[in-house]
Amino acid sequence: MIRELERYVALTIYANTSIRGRSSGFDLDRLVADRLYSIEFLDSLPEGVVGAPRVIATSAEAWVKGLAEDRAESVVLHRRPANNLGLAEHIRVAFRGGGKAWLLEVVMGDSSDVYSDEPDLEGTGYPSAKTRFTRLQKQVTPLTGTYPNVSAARETLDLTLRDLSSFASCHEHAIHWVDNFNSARAILYNDVSQTSDLFLPPGIVANDARQLIEAALGSWVFGGMGSWNDMAFQGDAQEEYDELTRALHEAICHALAAGANSSAL
Repeated sequence: MIRELERYVALTIYANTSIRGRSSGFDLDRLVADRLYSIEFLDSLPEGVVGAPRVIATSAEAWVKGLAEDRAESVVLHRRPANNLGLAEHIRVAFRGGGKAWLLEVVMGDSSDVYSDEPDLEGTGYPSAKTRFTRLQKQVTPLTGTYPNVSAARETLDLTLRDLSSFASCHEHAIHWVDNFNSARAILYNDVSQTSDLFLPPGIVANDARQLIEAALGSWVFGGMGSWNDMAFQGDAQEEYDELTRALHEAICHALAAGANSSAL
């Protein structure tokens, strides 16, 4: 799941860097090749139509460059809570296909194209080893969505991690998670990048946005057996655990959107 989150963040930031004519300051081709390899972009098939979908771009590099040529104004990362499997979202993300909760909006003036990496190509005769982003909607009314800015998202993530660290420290079987939450929280104040320069090179986003993205990725504790999702408590502690875990997932999602979308400002 972390790889998928990084992919959405990278696509948003690299696309906005290209659209704003800032790519000359970065080796954008190398960044795309490192983080966004084996991706293609397709049109969705009309309802009832069977066959192979039209290919929009055979690589992330071609898609990113094409946006600038098409005079796109920005790319915006949106969270779209999934509603499948009948489980809370922070639990669904541990299952294959359960956490498809993101959209990329390409804003083109008074209309937008909307992409997601959840194409339904079964039975189309279109086999591919690539990650496929499908254009779900074309030239639609721009999406509405309000996200906290970097400062607000940073404060929320910081407080949530603090509360989780405090909670974990009170329960012997969870105390090993304290360092995890504290380490992620520390990233919010670390001026030294915690990720490769081939993901977030210096200057591609503001320092506070980089810290926020890295801290959000470092806070991801949702998985299967042995993860924070796999913990159990007694009585009121279970309710507090559930509430804090939901809050962390929410804070991470808002942090990633705020950090990535700051590249469009």
